[in-house]
Amino acid sequence: MLLGLFRSLHVRSHLGQLWAENALDGSLSWNAVDPARPALADGDAAKGEQVFKKCMACHTVSDKTNKVGPHLVGIVGRPVASVEDYKYSDDMKAYGATGAVWDEAALQAYLEKPKAVVAKTKMAFAGLNKEDEREDLIAFLKTKM
Repeated sequence: MLLGLFRSLHVRSHLGQLWAENALDGSLSWNAVDPARPALADGDAAKGEQVFKKCMACHTVSDKTNKVGPHLVGIVGRPVASVEDYKYSDDMKAYGATGAVWDEAALQAYLEKPKAVVAKTKMAFAGLNKEDEREDLIAFLKTKM
């Protein structure tokens, strides 16, 4: 996966494909997405609520209270590293400084392999390997605005 090649990057979606933009020189690399599946298929929010149980020790979606990780209320569409009163890692702040937004494409990439997107993220979670779990989780998070 090409996203792992960049320490500081911006993930964006274009025509259903994920691209990693190196924040240092602006070069783009394509992140291979299975062409047989839509890149941002709709997930099942009810199933996503079950997947969120893996996240609950560190995150909340019920209110804007930070725990070990930042709250996830309104995460979909929110600028990266923008929750007030949360102490982000320097790498996450640098990622946010690129103008990155937690859109569906960025969340898909980060939830799959957090450290491939932000090398020194504080998040210890290894990621969600199953694409359907990521899609379901994102569908659930979209209901928490």
